[in-house]
Amino acid sequence: MDDDDENLSLARVEKMETCCECRGVAAQVRWYYQPWQTKQGSRTFHGKKELHLSDRIDTRSAYTFEAKCVVHTLKEYSKLSKARIEDFFCRLEYKVDSATFMPDQLSAYCICEMPYNPDIPMISCPGCKER
Repeated sequence: MDDDDENLSLARVEKMETCCECRGVAAQVRWYYQPWQTKQGSRTFHGKKELHLSDRIDTRSAYTFEAKCVVHTLKEYSKLSKARIEDFFCRLEYKVDSATFMPDQLSAYCICEMPYNPDIPMISCPGCKER
C-alpha cells in the first residue's frame, strides 16, 4: 500500500437525491474502513486492498466525489488476473460503536486457523510456517 492509499476515504453510495439546500445532488453514503482504521488495527491476514463496510452513514454532496472504485467480494477479487488501482475487496462489516465485525469469524485456510490473505501466495502459512 502506498501513502495515497492511506489517505483514501471510501464509501458506498446508498442513495442519491436532489438537494434544495445545496442546489445540487446529495448522496447518502455508507463508509468503508481500512483495517488500520479499526480499533483492532491491521492483522497479517488483511490484504493491501481490503476494506470493511461500516454501519456509519452520512450525507455528502455528490460534488465531493473524486473517483469511482470497485469493491469485490474476496472470491471475486482472488479471481482477478490483475487488480487495477480502483479494485478493492471486502469480506467483513465493521460495527463502529461496538468495534466488532460481522461475521465475527473468518474461514481459515491453515491448521493454525489463520484466515486467507490474497496478497500472500499459499506456499507456506505466515502464522505457523506450515507448508
